[in-house]
Amino acid sequence: MRRGLAILLLAGCASKQGSLLVVTVATAPPGAALSTVHAHVTTAVRAGDFDVSFPGGTTSPASFGIDFPPEISGNVTVALDGGALGSGSGSAALVAGAEADLTVTLGGAPGDGGADLAGADLAAADLSTPIDFAGGADFAHLPVWTDETTGTTALESVWGSGGAVFAVGDNGTILRSTGNGTWTAQTSGTSNTLNGVWASPAGFLYAAGNAGVLLYSNGAGTWQLQTTNTTQNLYSVWGTSDSNVYVGGSSIVLHSPPAGQSQWVAQNINGISDDWLGLWGTADGANIYGANDGAGAVFYSTGNGSWTFQATGGSSTSSSVTGFGTTIYLAVTPVGTVYTATVGGSWSPLNAMVSKQLWGLFAVAAGDLWAVGDGGTITHLSGGTWTTQTTHSTANLRAVWSDGTEVYAVGAAGTILHLH
Repeated sequence: MRRGLAILLLAGCASKQGSLLVVTVATAPPGAALSTVHAHVTTAVRAGDFDVSFPGGTTSPASFGIDFPPEISGNVTVALDGGALGSGSGSAALVAGAEADLTVTLGGAPGDGGADLAGADLAAADLSTPIDFAGGADFAHLPVWTDETTGTTALESVWGSGGAVFAVGDNGTILRSTGNGTWTAQTSGTSNTLNGVWASPAGFLYAAGNAGVLLYSNGAGTWQLQTTNTTQNLYSVWGTSDSNVYVGGSSIVLHSPPAGQSQWVAQNINGISDDWLGLWGTADGANIYGANDGAGAVFYSTGNGSWTFQATGGSSTSSSVTGFGTTIYLAVTPVGTVYTATVGGSWSPLNAMVSKQLWGLFAVAAGDLWAVGDGGTITHLSGGTWTTQTTHSTANLRAVWSDGTEVYAVGAAGTILHLH
């Protein structure tokens, strides 16, 4: 598994016509602990050096990226000094608008990544001051997507709470991480697929799954089965507090039990027969929206126990809904389309600039939106502009969550991608 750890962006000048070099740091044998590696980059027109710091617990092989502006092309040489692990170097050809990959083995023999940083090939380089490749800015350390895939079981949903992140999926899978790249399985007590997970502001967790399965946890690692009195598949969960939670499923919406009771209460959905694939509402619980597999529709409730239909203009499935404040976002087909509205307002389309079906949305703020979908698609809306992410994954992604600093996306074959 290649693990991306740091993007070194040549700030200000990188563009779609630039090029990305992904450098994989290897050792023989693999599995060596990596901390800080000194890198020196030489191109035909400029050279520069910098340190790459890996998070604690990182072992080889691990990767970092360098984003080159369009004015730099042709052959590039990367020489690495791993201290006690030894040195290594390698070369690759940059191609405008594309990615190049390079593996450098620390401590390798000459010719396969064993070049010395002090060798003649670097004699003309200034190793004391980073060179400005972009002509107006130095190297800037930016986050990159890390592949933290665990196992092969498909994951359907992800959510964070109390310094931890939870992912759920097929076969009753529940995984937990504290953000260190390691995921630990928790016992769910079910083999049914878990389709949605959500945590209340107080840190209480709910996981909704097939055959009416609904699980609850106080965050301590133990999950308890709830009384739903339905065998319908449950797909989504959202709420404002531990006592005001909604669960959407196949032709059903449930609400948390009244005080002193244990049975979840079915709401009036006015004969709607679609699958409720997503739920989101305003913080006061007075405006709640449900995404479904109907004709580009969203369903709406004021929190009074009854739901009505709202048309968005989309032509088919609405697969996910999210929002922030009074701004709502809905993923619908045709592919790459997100609809947005404010509470009480009309819906209008946003072109997410991707050609794949989008399945998961998460709003960090109004105008700050993450979207994921088929073929490893991840795109980010910020400042009115969509930016497609480079992840090196082709897995179909189902859900995304962010705390505003770090981002997690999950999907097929146990895929977990982490931006940090």
